[in-house]
Amino acid sequence: MLSRTWHNYWSLGRPQKQQQDKNIKKLRKIVSKLWSIMDGNGYLLTAALFCMAVAALAELAIPHFTTRTIFSVANLGSKAKFYDNVQILAVLSVSYGLFAGLRGFLISLLNTQLIQNLRSELFRTLIRQ
Repeated sequence: MLSRTWHNYWSLGRPQKQQQDKNIKKLRKIVSKLWSIMDGNGYLLTAALFCMAVAALAELAIPHFTTRTIFSVANLGSKAKFYDNVQILAVLSVSYGLFAGLRGFLISLLNTQLIQNLRSELFRTLIRQ
């Protein structure tokens, strides 16, 4: 009895095929409408995604080089390794800051243009009625 109720509690069930197809069609319709509203801003979106990827890679590499820097201090006589690791760490930190800031700027530009296009579309629709 207990195992059956436990299984029923955690069982999510499968979505029905018809409902799933309807949801996919709705999602495609929404995405195509948003893409048409974002007309002409694909280059900004591509640049923002590129900046996001570079910032994420730099952010993921920072702890690795921090650890390497600390361990190079522990190994006496490896000054050159320490300086190399500090330089790499500095480059990663600066690049993360720059690309994350640029990503935020580009996304805010896209957001502003999206809102402006949505308002124009709404105004056009209201005027037509």
